[in-house]
Amino acid sequence: MSDEEQGGLFAKMAISLGGIHETLGKMHKIQNSWIQRDTYRPRDLILQLTGISTSTTVAFTLGSTGVGGLGPEQGEIWLVRRISVGGVTPGTTVSSSSAQVFQSPTDPNQLGGTGPTANWVASFSSLPGVQFFSNRQIVLKNGDNLFISVLGPATNQQIQANVQIECYNDGGYKAVVDL
Repeated sequence: MSDEEQGGLFAKMAISLGGIHETLGKMHKIQNSWIQRDTYRPRDLILQLTGISTSTTVAFTLGSTGVGGLGPEQGEIWLVRRISVGGVTPGTTVSSSSAQVFQSPTDPNQLGGTGPTANWVASFSSLPGVQFFSNRQIVLKNGDNLFISVLGPATNQQIQANVQIECYNDGGYKAVVDL
């Protein structure tokens, strides 16, 4: 093989390797965009809280002061989409009961189940009840709390609260809000 033929062969190999490198680079960009897109997708959570009344109030807390710190972690944002409060099954009536929902850094249950009107986000005049919330209506960040105070249940009445949440990472939430 002459020097000229070898030079042509090496040139073809270099062009071929360059094309493979370019293709791999494109595939890497596509894979990174998939990973980033999945990072921005919300996770749907349904949190089920159950308590038994020992007096005339049952309190549920989601957030940094909740049992086990059940709330948004650092870098997460929760959008509350639905809250339902009642007995163990949807048809179970909780006699003479109502519920108030507050978003507050201070526990309104320490104030006898009521909190400042500015922090009041929902009210159930009778139980069972369900309320739906639009996007960005109730936003919980790390350190925020959502309190559900059930007032007036009979002693030993089992109460259940279900909270449906869209959980975003902070960057994903900002990307959705900026759309």
